[in-house]
Amino acid sequence: MIRNVLWAAGLLLWSFHIQAQSFSEQEIAQLAQEVTRTLAGRTNSKTGVALTRCVSEGRTVIYQYRVPDNWKMPGNLKAAIIRQFKKESIGQFYHRNQINSAFTYTDSEGTLRGQVEVPWRDFSSDPVVPNKLGTYVDFEGHEKAMGVNIKLKQPLGWTYEEGVRPHIPGKFIGKGASYNLIIRDTGQFFSRNDSRALFEDQEWRNVIAEEWIENEGGELLKAEVVEIDRYPALQITYTGSRKNLETSFNYMAICWGIYFEDRLILLQGIASNTSYRTNLPVFKAITRSVVFPDQYK
Repeated sequence: MIRNVLWAAGLLLWSFHIQAQSFSEQEIAQLAQEVTRTLAGRTNSKTGVALTRCVSEGRTVIYQYRVPDNWKMPGNLKAAIIRQFKKESIGQFYHRNQINSAFTYTDSEGTLRGQVEVPWRDFSSDPVVPNKLGTYVDFEGHEKAMGVNIKLKQPLGWTYEEGVRPHIPGKFIGKGASYNLIIRDTGQFFSRNDSRALFEDQEWRNVIAEEWIENEGGELLKAEVVEIDRYPALQITYTGSRKNLETSFNYMAICWGIYFEDRLILLQGIASNTSYRTNLPVFKAITRSVVFPDQYK
């Protein structure tokens, strides 16, 4: 079924002029409509899984499937989708045009049996760290989470620690690196559209990034707009130095910031200069695992 979706999308590459740098939301909607027209109703003879329709939401293409009542979602389904998309031109197409994809699986009663989300960045050439994430750490109800329901996966071989500072619910500790969850009160409500507009304004984007790292004493290297589990996010890379007793060390960090209603969520991966490149794929893998469950209820 994955290959069928790729085939149908591939038929549209010429008509939608995918060499363009920007693919509009209207064109994404047209792409979804054409996939529905071409493939809706086709059933996999081995699994009984059938594509019912394809829709779009903003810059996300959503493939909706009907599954048998005894169907169970394979644990490696997301990896299989990414692998197959990367083999085909559609993977490059989604990455270049910043198009996310999602797959929902419901049974005959309309019960959701499984869901997979693939951000466009997962189709990049960055190294993916396979089998290096363990189970989810769930911060729902955590006293320092300030009412934010968020969960993310702990890397295998890393330890989990409760945060010492007031705004750090928890962190993962690896060799020469750490990944911190930071949640602060902003005193102002931001919708997803509000935060996206702020992040996409280049002047404001740099102001916000500098504000986030001002207490770090760091130097901003790069700031760009991304998406994390359907929420607009600002990804920043910066350098700095820290003192520990009588010693000091230089570090590099990558941080993702999300305005979540009246909260600011920072997902911060930090490592020494010598270990940053090694740990960067792990930082990105943790961030890709982030889920805000309330939006799916």
